[in-house]
Amino acid sequence: MSEITAWRTSRASAIESIDDYRDQLRSIMLLPLQDLRPNLITSVVVVVVKVGTAMSTKGTDFMLQLRVADPTIGVDNTMPLSIFRRTASSMPDIRGPGDIIYLEAVKTNQ
Repeated sequence: MSEITAWRTSRASAIESIDDYRDQLRSIMLLPLQDLRPNLITSVVVVVVKVGTAMSTKGTDFMLQLRVADPTIGVDNTMPLSIFRRTASSMPDIRGPGDIIYLEAVKTNQ
């Protein structure tokens, strides 16, 4: 993926820089990945870079591991993301790298 030069929002205003991107996200209560800190609960929009396979945990849940990125960290500095669900069939339909996903009420660790 090459450098992102402009993003479009639903209001069709061009975002010309990473600072503009951050401001747009914050205006709708989202955080860019670069601004995540431990022990937050927030929502994010990310690009999937790598998708694992849903597997059962030691308990009764299932877990899907992803590597994700956004323009503030780039695709060379991906962030791990684990999604937990009660059943494998309730996992989100992520088809592969390049999918853009919205995650609500994400809890951050470390």
